Amino acid sequence: MNRRIEQDKRNIWFVGIFYGIAVYLLLVLLQPFGIDGSGTAKYFELLLFALVTWLGVVGSHFILKLVSKDFFDAENWTIKKEIVFNLAVVGVIVLGNFVAFIVLYNIPITPRGIFTAGWQTLAIATCVIGLRVILGQKKSAETSVQASPTADNEPIRICGSGKNDLLSIAPSELLYIESDKNYCNIVTSAQKLQVRLTMSSAEEQLAGHPMFVRCHRAFIVNKSKIIRLDGNSTIGYKLQLSGTDDLIPVSRTYLENIADFAQNKS
Repeated sequence: MNRRIEQDKRNIWFVGIFYGIAVYLLLVLLQPFGIDGSGTAKYFELLLFALVTWLGVVGSHFILKLVSKDFFDAENWTIKKEIVFNLAVVGVIVLGNFVAFIVLYNIPITPRGIFTAGWQTLAIATCVIGLRVILGQKKSAETSVQASPTADNEPIRICGSGKNDLLSIAPSELLYIESDKNYCNIVTSAQKLQVRLTMSSAEEQLAGHPMFVRCHRAFIVNKSKIIRLDGNSTIGYKLQLSGTDDLIPVSRTYLENIADFAQNKS
C-alpha cells in the first residue's frame, strides 16, 4: 500500500514537471503578451510561469485528494471528475499567473489591469488543458489498438498507464486479474505483477480472448482454469482455479458469465 502511494506521488510530480516545461517552451517560442521586449531577462521571468503551471497540476491533485481520498481512484474515474480536475488546475494556474503578471509587469490593480492579467493567464492555463486533452486522446487510441482481436494462442499484451507497464503473457499462464484501487494485480501461474491499470481497460485489452471474462466488479478470470464454483446466492459464490489457492469471488451480476462453464467442470 505504501509503495503504491509513493508511486502516485512520484507520478504527479513528474506530470507537473512535464506540463511546466511544455508551457515554458511554448511561451519561449510564441513570446505572447509583449514579453519579447523584455530582453534576456524574459527567459528567467518565464520560469515563474512554468513554476506556477507545475504548482497548478500538483497542487490541484493534492487539494482534491484532501477533499476525497478516493477522488483519483481509476476504477471509479468519470468524465465529471476529469472536468473537476481540469477546472481545479485552471483555477490554481489562473490565480498564480495573475499574481505573477502583476509582480513582473507592474500591471495596475484596476478593472482594466485585472482584465488584462486575467485573459493572459487564462490563455496559459488553456494551453495546459489542451495538452492534457491531446495526450489523453493519444493514450485512448493506443488502448484501442491493444484491444483489437487476437488469436488465443498469441501472447496477451497488457498495457498499463505507467512508463514500463507493458506485459506480454501467454493466455494459458494468466489465471486472473484483480483490481486494487489505481492498479491491477496480474496473477499468473508463476508470479503476481502489479501495473497501473483500470479494470475497464484490462477488459478491453482482453476482448480478443473470449476465455477471459468478468466474474466480479474487481476480478477477471481465465475460464479454462476454473475447477469448481462453490457457494450460493445467500453466502456468495467463490471460484477455485487451477494453479492457485486463491478463491475468487463471483457476484450475481456476472454469474452467468461463468456458471455454465463452472458446472461443466464440476
